[in-house]
Amino acid sequence: MTSRLALAVLITATACGQRGPEGPAGPVWGGGPSISAVNPAFVAAGTSQTVLLSGFGTDWTDASTVSMGAGISVKKVTVASPTSLAVELTVAADAEPGTRDLVVTQGTQQAKHSGAFLVKPLVEATVLGKLGRGTLAIVRVVHNDPAFAFDLATSGAVTAIAGGGVHAQVVSVSPHQVDVLVLADIGAPRGNRDFELTDRTRQLAEKTFRFPNLLEVFDVDATDLLPGMPATGTLGLPFASKLFKYTPPSTPAVSYVMTITSNAPGSLPRFITLPSSGLAHQLAGPYESILVRQDPSDPLYVIAFDLNGMSGVDYTLDLKSAPVEVEPNDMPEQASSITTPFNTPTLINGQFSALGDVDYFKVVIGANDVGKKLRVISRAGDANCDTIVDVQNDLGTSQGGPSADNVIFDQLISAPLPTPGTYFVKVYFSPQVGLWDENKSHYQLVVSLVP
Repeated sequence: MTSRLALAVLITATACGQRGPEGPAGPVWGGGPSISAVNPAFVAAGTSQTVLLSGFGTDWTDASTVSMGAGISVKKVTVASPTSLAVELTVAADAEPGTRDLVVTQGTQQAKHSGAFLVKPLVEATVLGKLGRGTLAIVRVVHNDPAFAFDLATSGAVTAIAGGGVHAQVVSVSPHQVDVLVLADIGAPRGNRDFELTDRTRQLAEKTFRFPNLLEVFDVDATDLLPGMPATGTLGLPFASKLFKYTPPSTPAVSYVMTITSNAPGSLPRFITLPSSGLAHQLAGPYESILVRQDPSDPLYVIAFDLNGMSGVDYTLDLKSAPVEVEPNDMPEQASSITTPFNTPTLINGQFSALGDVDYFKVVIGANDVGKKLRVISRAGDANCDTIVDVQNDLGTSQGGPSADNVIFDQLISAPLPTPGTYFVKVYFSPQVGLWDENKSHYQLVVSLVP
């Protein structure tokens, strides 16, 4: 009641104040009728569509005529009100792309809106990033006909090719847009490439879209990547990439952890690897961290990029000696300690010493990390080293595991960790492994604390 009374007093006091001086006179409208809005604001070449026009100060009737420039035929004009028109139009397939002026004529009066309307190509392709030897880019294909939709329901229905040492892989499909990853071999010939996108479920006349000379492959010098000397740089453009080359030392059996990081908010720095052949179809990744165990005669190419396609991403690509699992760690009380800073993966080079070997790793969780999860990834260090991973508390109770029994890749994201204290990462052989083989006993373990 008090607040209402105070508000009433304020209103009364304001209403009874002295009249202020007159302000300057406003402008006098004298521009005549005009077009205030166009919806939609663009059409695609080779399509038919209805466009709605809104006017200001108009008195449109059935006698109104509409002009939209060369290549656009107005089939019918319907008057919804003196200030609203529905215009049925057809755009020629060869209509010049670009902005158009709209003119509505009503008797001796004209309403004009300059540059308010846009003609787009039926299908357009844009290259995001720059495609060099051993680098990648994204080709974004957009279909501008509202009546068209790429097939989302059929797996593999939309495909792409480039050729000439350039490999194309469709990475996302939406009704009117397809994003394609293109990656060039290290030895790809320089010069232009045609690009072709196919939707296999469409009618023959519209299923294939070709873009001559869309891609240009240029020379790229690979930057040497050296252990203990982090490589830093900036990915300036969306889907920019940087090529590195790691040449293993002459000493055999050297293992390193390769990690890419960035402090840019929202960025997802990643890298993919190519073998010494430099062939893009043999790529592996994307990774944020891997264990590198290379033969001295087998160099490795590394391509750094941002998975979210952000620009201005500062990154650090680092190659450090890999921590090695220390036996015995067959029981929780023998577990090797792992430090897992939030969102920073820790990678360990592990090996089973026998068929029934079980390896334990210990992670201590502080009060500030309660509610977060442990993400554990196990990859084969040797081909066909089949592992299973689990996360347990200090009583041996599983925290949402174990992982599914995949052949060479296992991932487990634990349940939210309920209390501070000690947790254990357990790694063991899959029951599907019948015989222990030293050449199939190495694994890579990646552990991180995630939201």
